[in-house]
Amino acid sequence: YTGMSIYYIDGKVMIMEVQKGSPAQQSGVQEGDELYAVGTNFSHSIQVYKNLLQAAGNRIQIVVMRDGRPIMINLKVKKIS
Repeated sequence: YTGMSIYYIDGKVMIMEVQKGSPAQQSGVQEGDELYAVGTNFSHSIQVYKNLLQAAGNRIQIVVMRDGRPIMINLKVKKIS
């Protein structure tokens, strides 16, 4: 669980929703960020990214593009109880 919803829009994987208090929000992810990479995967495949982001308990680095600049974010994936 990351607390963010991603969608494939116009050839980009976009973060469209970030839930309050979620790991994504606590890590600094913002709605409207483009999800550019998950870990070392730069495939731009929404299905691959979703799979990588579902590994509960892992800390994973993501790269988002915000205002034309890349930002690296360390994200903790949590288990939903």
